Amino acid sequence: MNQKNTGRLSFFLHSVKNVYSIFLSMGRTAKKTKIFFLFSFLPVVIAFIIKFNQIFSGRSNVRGIYIFSNLIIVFYLQFLILILALFFGTSVASEEIEGQTLTYLTTRPIPKSAIVLGKYSAYTTLVIIMMAVGVLLSFLILNVNNLGKFSLYKILLRDVVILGLGLICYTAFFTFIGTFLKKPIVVEIKSSKYPQVSRSDLRQLDDWVYELSGEEIARKQGLKPELVGMQTFPWYEVFTKPGRHPYPHKGVMIFNGPLGIPFEERGECLNSESIQFVDKRDFCVITFGTLLAYHQKIIHRLDLASDLWELIHKTAGVLPIPD
Repeated sequence: MNQKNTGRLSFFLHSVKNVYSIFLSMGRTAKKTKIFFLFSFLPVVIAFIIKFNQIFSGRSNVRGIYIFSNLIIVFYLQFLILILALFFGTSVASEEIEGQTLTYLTTRPIPKSAIVLGKYSAYTTLVIIMMAVGVLLSFLILNVNNLGKFSLYKILLRDVVILGLGLICYTAFFTFIGTFLKKPIVVEIKSSKYPQVSRSDLRQLDDWVYELSGEEIARKQGLKPELVGMQTFPWYEVFTKPGRHPYPHKGVMIFNGPLGIPFEERGECLNSESIQFVDKRDFCVITFGTLLAYHQKIIHRLDLASDLWELIHKTAGVLPIPD
């Protein structure tokens, strides 16, 4: 029995390794990887501009490590790693479905879990490399005058490890969403200095949902009961609400604001008008503090992950904080 289990584990790990190698090689040459790699160099450009300004203005009283730390917090933690994890995590399964290659992939004599784990590991490796290269170059540019100080490299190592762990967790979360969702979703991530979600951000999410659901066409041509079953609208099987697509994409917004304020001190993220708008569109708004609270619970009980996903699908409004 032990030999049989060992053989299965060996085969599983070998399958993960093969899938990892294939998708890591394919991912390095993919168009989206090149685009996001260039995008990850934006903080390097910012660091170069700041250093250039310090040199030629003669005002170099601000320490480079201080600027570097703020760059890590503002750009990487609150923006870049979320974007990278979102696009690469959700594409683990979605790009196979959209590219119609899922059938060929799943018919191979490889466990499905090995395919997901191998592809997730490959994409996580790519985004960590993107992040690490940008962080290292930003660090070197901003601290070019103090590269002999060993204490600075401990800060660099700490920040790279924190960002790497963040990418591992976020990419796993979005891979779970992209793999096990019951219907397509549109996720918008918003960081703001304001305490509440703006109406323009909700309308942006609304536009994305309607465009991806095909409901934009339905809105222009009108929704009428006699259209049920017609080939023009093949998705109409039942009407959940008058004038609404029965199976639209689920709109989800992850909101982090106001920045700089502890999670427990933040107030309501939606005003009365926004609550009506979100309820009408069946959107789910998740505050960053709530997302972290669920993450802490899921770490200790993995079975809660499916419960969270069910709750997100059912919630029209702000996702409640877990007990």
